[in-house]
Amino acid sequence: VWESDALAVATVSSSGLVTAVSAGEATISAAVPSGGRGSLRIRVFPAFHGHWEGDLNVTSITVPPDWQALGEEDCNGLPDCASWIPLTADFTQDGATVTGSLRSTFNAPPNYEWTVRSGTVSIDGTLSLTTDEIAYRLPVHAVESRTRVVSWESRADTPGVMTGTAAVQYSSDTLSGNPVVEGCLEADNIIRECSGWRRSAGGVGSNGRFVNADMRRELPFGAGRAR
Repeated sequence: VWESDALAVATVSSSGLVTAVSAGEATISAAVPSGGRGSLRIRVFPAFHGHWEGDLNVTSITVPPDWQALGEEDCNGLPDCASWIPLTADFTQDGATVTGSLRSTFNAPPNYEWTVRSGTVSIDGTLSLTTDEIAYRLPVHAVESRTRVVSWESRADTPGVMTGTAAVQYSSDTLSGNPVVEGCLEADNIIRECSGWRRSAGGVGSNGRFVNADMRRELPFGAGRAR
C-alpha cells in the first residue's frame, strides 16, 4: 500500500508512481502485507528554469531630491506610474538554487545585464533573489550611476507562468540617496495588470505582446513610460 502524507504536494498511485502537485514537502511511504514498511521524504519545486520575457510594470518610484533634478518624480500605483521596464530572464535551476541573469531590453541605452546572486526557492515555492551591481551612464544626463535588483519574489504555480514583484535600486557617487523602482511581472504590457510572465518555448521568442519603440521615451532610470 502506497501513501502520501501531503496530497496537496504530491500524490502516489497504487503502483508507486509519484505525481507532483504543488511546492512543498511530502513523505511517500509503502507498506507490504508481511509487515514491512518504508518511507521517503521528497520536496517538490516549481520550474523556474528557462528563458522568460516580459515587463516589470512599475507600481512605485521613490526619488530622492538630488535625483529629481534629472526629471524623474515619485509615483504610486499602476495607473499613476504608467511605466514599465522590459526584461528577459535566463534561469538555471538546481533544486532550491537558481542562478542566471536578468537583462533589460530597451532598443536604446541604457541596457542592463545583471548576474543573479543568492537565488533560492523557499519551501512554499517562492523564488527570492538579488543581483550584482552594474555601472551605466545615461546618454542625456551623463551621470555615472549604478543599478541592481535588490528584491525579487516570484512564483510559478502554473507551469510556464511566473508571477511576482521586484525592486530595482539606483545609486551614484555624485547624487545622494537611492531611488527605488518597484513593480510586478506582466507579459502583455497591460499597464493596469500584473498577470505574470510566460516561459518562451525553446528559449526563443515570447508569448507576450510588446510595445513598439516609438511608444516609449527614455527616463532617467531607464523605465519606459506611455505618453
